[in-house]
Amino acid sequence: MSERRKNTVVRLEDFVKRRRSASPSSPPSEELHAQLRQIEKEIAEGMARLRNAAAHATRGGEIAAVEAHFQQIAHRLRELERKASRSSRQGERLTSSLFRRVGEMISTRLHPAQGEDFEIDDFGLDADFRRSLEPFFSFLYERYWRVEASGISNIPIQGPAMFVANHSGLLPYDALLISLAVELEHPNPRPVRFLIEDIFSAAPFLGPFLTRIGMVRACQENGEMLLRRGHLIGVFPEGIKGISKRYRQRYRMQRFGRGGFIRLAIKTKVPIVPVAVVGLEEVHPIVARADLIGRPFGFPFTPITPTFPLLGPLGLLPLPSRCFIHFGEPIDLSTEGEGIIEDDIEINKRKEMVRARIQEMIYDGLKRRKSIWFG
Repeated sequence: MSERRKNTVVRLEDFVKRRRSASPSSPPSEELHAQLRQIEKEIAEGMARLRNAAAHATRGGEIAAVEAHFQQIAHRLRELERKASRSSRQGERLTSSLFRRVGEMISTRLHPAQGEDFEIDDFGLDADFRRSLEPFFSFLYERYWRVEASGISNIPIQGPAMFVANHSGLLPYDALLISLAVELEHPNPRPVRFLIEDIFSAAPFLGPFLTRIGMVRACQENGEMLLRRGHLIGVFPEGIKGISKRYRQRYRMQRFGRGGFIRLAIKTKVPIVPVAVVGLEEVHPIVARADLIGRPFGFPFTPITPTFPLLGPLGLLPLPSRCFIHFGEPIDLSTEGEGIIEDDIEINKRKEMVRARIQEMIYDGLKRRKSIWFG
């Protein structure tokens, strides 16, 4: 069994032990039991699919689909936690009996598969698949968007760090290009694990693809785990607001969320590297939105661009604008005491400071840019 797979087993077993040792709360409702039984069934089916894929050497799409489904299961378990905490007032944990059953299911399904080696990390990154796409990604970076990266020396040579960037482009092209800038131009190339919104990670076809190339569902737990393992991570505090804004609002940063990235940086004592991306607001210029059309299908917004829906699926192709990426000087929060993590006012001050820094970098980039298409 590979070292990565061993780490996965250990992590799951630790999770099970913590949940089993939790003090019991009030008995769960029948509704929660029913939902958990369904989750148990899906875990069993997923592990069976993983074993079958390994046995027939069909590692690619099947395994990625199962990994993406397991991420959705984790999200549903967190929702069950919140429901249980509201009903029992025992804090954000589900009852011991529920998690004991999930833990037993994971353990019994995982150990028979210990001899398998999938070359996929704990978050679904498929290194072989990622390498197979390097020529295409290099074409996008060097030829299609003709990326010009600056401030590379501000990226730490080693150790964890958090990239905080403005969000644009409708799809997470910005996450891909920032990652490629580090991999192609930094003296110590490393992957950047971007935390992406549920609208992307849970999307059919797109979600498994993004997972396989290294992106991770956005949540505090995933971010902290990656940082403590020494990874570079990336976040977009604007969230959906950043990629859904109309073209007339281009390059105006939207309001950040509740400052989770600041809390995470203080907790893990990692530097924040502000990143400004100029050029991707033009790849899908949103001239209007028809949100009422998409909401019944689960889409938080429905964009109307000069090419979509006029040209059908072809309208989803991004336009080849020239892209500039600037990495700013790191912001060190390691001296901040963890006591301010619960102080919303202090957290808000620091997140607005980061936001202002990135906005200033964006304006500087726009001043230097002479042409949308030619730079």
